This record gives sequence, structure tokens and C-alpha cells, in this order.
Amino acid sequence: MVASVIGIPDPWIWLAYLLCLAATLLCVIFAAVRGRKYEAGPTQADVVWAKHEKEAGEEN
Repeated sequence: MVASVIGIPDPWIWLAYLLCLAATLLCVIFAAVRGRKYEAGPTQADVVWAKHEKEAGEEN
């Protein structure tokens, strides 16, 4: 009789699920660390865009 883990009989499928969960966890951790490290203010392009949007809103 073949042993199954949580109803999944094939160990390769089980391994694929585990690797997907591990990759997701690593991505979340990486994003959290990187996001805190590189918190920067608005760029020059953001400032120009905001100024243009404000002027366009005043015209209407």
C-alpha cells in the first residue's frame, strides 16, 4: 500500500506544493526586508507629475 500525505499519493506533487509554499514565504520576507531598507521620498518625476496634475485640475 502506498503511503499518502494529506491525500496526495505522489511524493513529487507533495514536494512541488512544499517548494511553492517555501518560495512564497521567501518572497514575502524579501519584500518586507527590502521595503523597509529602501523607503525613499518622491522622485523628481513624481514631483513634476503631481504639479502637472494639480495644474490640470485647476483648469477644469
